[in-house]
This record gives sequence, structure tokens and C-alpha cells, in this order.
Amino acid sequence: MEIAAGVHDGPVAIDICPNVDDDTLARVHFGDEGPQHVRDLFAAIPMRRTSRTKFEENLLPNELAGQYQDIAGQYGVEFTLISDIDSRSAIADLVAEGY
Repeated sequence: MEIAAGVHDGPVAIDICPNVDDDTLARVHFGDEGPQHVRDLFAAIPMRRTSRTKFEENLLPNELAGQYQDIAGQYGVEFTLISDIDSRSAIADLVAEGY
């Protein structure tokens, strides 16, 4: 969403739950066109690919997890590192169910 907002240089307005009669959570209104490098990133979004396979066996270092928590907090988001295998399996099952 940050990249999408950055494509537009003007103000961004967000209406939270604009219509109580449907499931719309928010409506976002963007201003003018933003910088070229951000527009290039935005144009690349449909071309990205996601893989659910393991990338590496390495665990995320604690200090990096803390940095992620700080960054997420800046956006009002909670970042939780799930490291125990039972919790990870339960989450994987939920993701597979929703996929």
C-alpha cells in the first residue's frame, strides 16, 4: 500500500468503513502522480511471484526481529516472530486452508 500511495505525489485520504451496508473496510483516494522510481515499483507489483517453499534453514537473528517489530510499529502493525514448530504448523494449516 505504501508503494501504491507513493505513486501519487499529492495527499492521500482514507475513509474507514465508508459503507456500513457492505464489507468495504476502507476507501483510499490518491492525489497527483508521484516520482518515477516509485511508479516503476508500482508497475512491477503484478509481475512479482511468491513461493511458499523454504528459502533457507537459517533462523532470523533476534536483533533483526527487533528491527522488524520497530518498523511494523511505525505503521500501527504488530510483528510477531513464530519460531516453535507447533505454532508454525498450525499457521501453515490455516494458510493452506485459506489458499
